Amino acid sequence: AQVPFMRPPVLAEDETPMFPVVKHAVQWLAQHESYEPDLVVLLQPTSPLRRVEHIDEVIELVLSSGADSVVSLCEAEHSPYWMQVVDSEGMVRPFMDTKEEHSHRQNLPTVYRLNGAVLVTRRTVLNQGRLLGENTRAYIMDREVSVDIDNEIDFQLAEMLIGRRQGAEGTQA
Repeated sequence: AQVPFMRPPVLAEDETPMFPVVKHAVQWLAQHESYEPDLVVLLQPTSPLRRVEHIDEVIELVLSSGADSVVSLCEAEHSPYWMQVVDSEGMVRPFMDTKEEHSHRQNLPTVYRLNGAVLVTRRTVLNQGRLLGENTRAYIMDREVSVDIDNEIDFQLAEMLIGRRQGAEGTQA
């Protein structure tokens, strides 16, 4: 890949939020290339299992729906309805303050997590100081292509799934 510019060091820290990085890229394009995109596509490198068709489908969804943004999600591995927090005294408390009793996994509402694979947003949303607009649509992806590498175990899982994919593609040739 050819990279026409680099992020300034202040935007390349481990804890740097994504919005200023995207805003910098869009501003750089406007200032140096006289180019202002209608849509901005964010592909995080920590989500290596997405495919070209995922990107194309997210772009098509934002265009066909008129949405401000489309973000890729996958079903969450664990429901927040069963999650707990530990307070300063070591006491276990429910993460979510809910009156409903959820004694069976099958009775829980389906929840989704951001998977980091694809985010498409309109430049007008970025101009409002955010990545996702009021009218944000979901693009649901399978968990198998939704590995988001945050630690060594995630990396090993991604390697295994990529190896399996390459093996399957090799047998189809």
